[in-house]
Amino acid sequence: MIRTSKFSTTIAVAALFLAQTSIATENISFSIGNTEIVGTVPTGYCLPDNSMKAAVQLTAAADNVNVTHATIVKCAAPGEAQAFEDYLILKTPAQALLPMVTQDELFTELEKVFGTQEYKKQTSPEAMQQNVSTNFERVLGTPIKLDGTLQPAGKDDACLYLVGVLGLEAKNVTSYKRGVAVCITTVRNKVLSVNAYVPGDNRQAIDLAMQNAYKYATQLKTENP
Repeated sequence: MIRTSKFSTTIAVAALFLAQTSIATENISFSIGNTEIVGTVPTGYCLPDNSMKAAVQLTAAADNVNVTHATIVKCAAPGEAQAFEDYLILKTPAQALLPMVTQDELFTELEKVFGTQEYKKQTSPEAMQQNVSTNFERVLGTPIKLDGTLQPAGKDDACLYLVGVLGLEAKNVTSYKRGVAVCITTVRNKVLSVNAYVPGDNRQAIDLAMQNAYKYATQLKTENP
């Protein structure tokens, strides 16, 4: 059902660019295939304002495997600029928009793939660099350098995780390192990944990203029984 290697290679890399002032927006809604998903923006987070839309659109366009449903960023203090530092991105693989699948079915399928040599080869740092750089250069017109990769990190009652530290460098763009956690789950029997990013390049950053991803995934599951 899901081309897992390309899925995991691209869902975790998104907007690592500066933006401007934030305006809080309370609710989100989107469709996965014909299934409507609604949710409340987490406390302390906002949807991007007008000044951020170009960066959000460009980075979504650089992902040619997934559909980006929503981007949610930490709200900025009054008078400060909103930025892609602590943020969440919701995605679904394009080929998984129509199928219905339970969480247990999805986890079983992905766990089988994660153990294969082909998966490890296609999600190596070298493979991720090639894939991500090609896609971002296609959209932005400039090459980027990606440092790091994501590795399976087990599962809990809501998420099957891919985690790691990702760094991004591009011409005329400040370089970044982010702790990343991808919570792969289902909401209303639809595949959804909640991708959480926080500043940092250590285990503490990864753990915080996992907490953020889990918290919002469980919130969306509760809001969409």
